[in-house]
Amino acid sequence: MKIFIKIYLISLLLVTTAYANEDQYHKPMEFYQGWDGGNALEALWIAAIGVIEEDTPEKFKQSIADGTKIVLHSPGGNLVAGIKLGRQIRTQRLNTFIANSINNPENRGPSGGNPHNDFAPGKCLSACAYAFLGGVDRIANIDKKNWGMFYHGMENSKIGFHKFYNDAEITKAISAKQANLLIKFSLTHAQFISGLIVSYMVDMGIDANFISLINGNESNDIIYFSDTVLKKYNVINDRGFGRWNMTPYKDGILTYTLNNASSYAYNLVEKVGIFCDTKSQSPIIVLDTFKSDSITDIEKSLPYNRNTHITIDGDEILIDGKNLKSIDMHSLYVAITNKKLVRKLYNAKELSVYVEVPRVEGGWYTPSISINGIEKKMIKLALHECLKY
Repeated sequence: MKIFIKIYLISLLLVTTAYANEDQYHKPMEFYQGWDGGNALEALWIAAIGVIEEDTPEKFKQSIADGTKIVLHSPGGNLVAGIKLGRQIRTQRLNTFIANSINNPENRGPSGGNPHNDFAPGKCLSACAYAFLGGVDRIANIDKKNWGMFYHGMENSKIGFHKFYNDAEITKAISAKQANLLIKFSLTHAQFISGLIVSYMVDMGIDANFISLINGNESNDIIYFSDTVLKKYNVINDRGFGRWNMTPYKDGILTYTLNNASSYAYNLVEKVGIFCDTKSQSPIIVLDTFKSDSITDIEKSLPYNRNTHITIDGDEILIDGKNLKSIDMHSLYVAITNKKLVRKLYNAKELSVYVEVPRVEGGWYTPSISINGIEKKMIKLALHECLKY
């Protein structure tokens, strides 16, 4: 609630909001308050637009813009400053996105005609790409399947890397103090920069082998890697759930899948699991939420639950509230007692769960998962005992 109160006060006081002036892209980076006029947590963001310069990290530290994500639109700039900015982004536990935050005066928000802020495709190149790596979750190009209305317009944004290929360019990227260190320890510029980047990547959880792809490019041009490559080296970690796994659980087997990303508003589920409760003879879907101070006790929210739906291959079924149970403050069990639904779950290709709880309790729990052939076999094995009855 604190973040909502703060942002509405800021908006009412007409703090500068993100705008569409493309000239800013070529000017020193500035930070603006992004707000699309809604009252949802994801309606707020920090818009970062412009060239990264030596004082950009300090500007960011002094900025009063707020939100859970920073949206970057920049041609690059000072490499060392970009890395510093990335470390600050990680310290503040922000997620990084790429888009141009634009002002749409045609839409009017709920408070005094404040204009909404919208998104258009953006770019994050060179030094900006390294700042981007500081995000807890790093999303370079929106996948519509896993993202909602709060991110419309971000599609087709681009992230681009290039090697720092000559001493003149590297000299621009480091301070005089750092240059003196090179002389003191007899390091070349390239050695210093490579060590700086590798250390930073490791700290941010990026596969350090990614730098070999960047430096292996013969051209000095910006390189735009495919999403497949970016995911392979953990440069981006888009929303969605990963491969299913199996583990012994109680008297049987738990089949489960983990969220690729960290917690975010209105989908706070870290793990989805399926097992057979032989005592009740019912399949159980387990939703484990992220353990965070921002997520309160699920059990307290259950009395307020009005809508719990399970959708299997397009068929939606309402689940009675009495079939919901919290095991602890971070785990929710959904019992499937309908035999027809049990059979559908046994052969499911797509599974989604929608549990509505109050916003003050974290919003909605809405994982949506695709199930392939091997994963389907895992689920069948986990539910095998339930199908005996």
